[in-house]
Amino acid sequence: MLLILPTALAGTAYADLTAFGGTHRATASPWTLGVSLGLSLRLTGIEFEYARTPADAAAGTASLETGMASLLLHTPLDRLGPLQFYGTVGAGVYRERLAGWENRSAGVNAGGGVTITIAEPLRLRLDYRRFTLRGARHRRSLERVYAGVTLAF
Repeated sequence: MLLILPTALAGTAYADLTAFGGTHRATASPWTLGVSLGLSLRLTGIEFEYARTPADAAAGTASLETGMASLLLHTPLDRLGPLQFYGTVGAGVYRERLAGWENRSAGVNAGGGVTITIAEPLRLRLDYRRFTLRGARHRRSLERVYAGVTLAF
């Protein structure tokens, strides 16, 4: 019985690569760019991402780079037509830099979104994440909203 349940939930594995752009709410910087690589089974997945927000020296806002690993829980890809909703929680590291000053530490994130199949293997991804950055000088807590293009394989 214990071996049957994981097999039934697993289904087919697939990977995806997403390039995204968006913004952090309540920051002076107008944009964030990033890339993520994910591996998913039927209902769960894992994702690794890197994102960068440039500094705004005039506003005194440091650049921010994040590297996060996240667990995903999502609807099965074949259940809701072209839509696949997901929730995510993760942890990783970040680096803030501004005019010779630098800070590195750990952070966590949580959020969710939807992936919309346009034409296999191309998908559109809309995502919201809330980050808590331990020891951050400029942004201890922030929200990121982004849109991305995903290539599934």
